[in-house]
Amino acid sequence: MKEKAKHNKEWHQKYYIKNKDKIKKYQLENRDKTRKNGKTYRERYKEKIKISNENYRQKHREEIRENSKKYRQNNKEKYNTEYYRKRDLKKKYGIDIIKYNEISKKQKNVCAICVNSEKDKDYKTKIIRQLAVDHNHETGKVRGLLCSKCNKALGLFKDNIEILEKAIKYLKLYE
Repeated sequence: MKEKAKHNKEWHQKYYIKNKDKIKKYQLENRDKTRKNGKTYRERYKEKIKISNENYRQKHREEIRENSKKYRQNNKEKYNTEYYRKRDLKKKYGIDIIKYNEISKKQKNVCAICVNSEKDKDYKTKIIRQLAVDHNHETGKVRGLLCSKCNKALGLFKDNIEILEKAIKYLKLYE
């Protein structure tokens, strides 16, 4: 059976090389159809693809590491934390670094809730984090900047005012 599969794979490779231009033209003309076929294939053979990818990565581990290292060296600007910060601000919250800095200046570089500066450190770089952007998860509108602890607390309370009020009553009850 493996013999047949190997022969079949070789035949497909030769066919592709021989008809590359024709195949590319067909793919461009039928982009939606080929994308749907690819998506259907990936959904149908998800586990098979996963195993194949894992095997490839194990077999070519050193080559992948070398290529990754070269890529990082040739694209240092992309591995700059400031690059990612700017990109994420725009992508996640629709604001740029200038708007972030304006909000930060307006809040005097402290958390909008506890009025403390950020104290948590990044676990990788050990550098003190910047204030987190707090936003309404339904509208996407930016509300302000929070320290890590206040941001996590709001998240744990699911930004729900009723739950927060109950938590306040509970704390006052045991003062």
